[in-house]
Amino acid sequence: MYKLLKYFKGAAIFYAIMAPIMMTIEVSMDLMQPKLMSDIIDIGIANGNTSFILSTGLKMILAAFLGFIGGAGCSIFSSIAWMKMGENLR
Repeated sequence: MYKLLKYFKGAAIFYAIMAPIMMTIEVSMDLMQPKLMSDIIDIGIANGNTSFILSTGLKMILAAFLGFIGGAGCSIFSSIAWMKMGENLR
């Protein structure tokens, strides 16, 4: 693996750094979902607060969308990084 690192040049470095950042975004959004759901049950349903349930539901939808963007971005950036590395390898 260390022998291949010398072929990471130019744009490949940027894409190789962005891929784990996007994965971190995806994982953090996925881990946020159970906490938001427990808030809906513990606070919203227990108190009968419909506006809290709806606002937390919207937060869950936003977190799911950001998680999707993070997952797609991770796949795209990692594919481009290895494609650029292969280009430099040739």
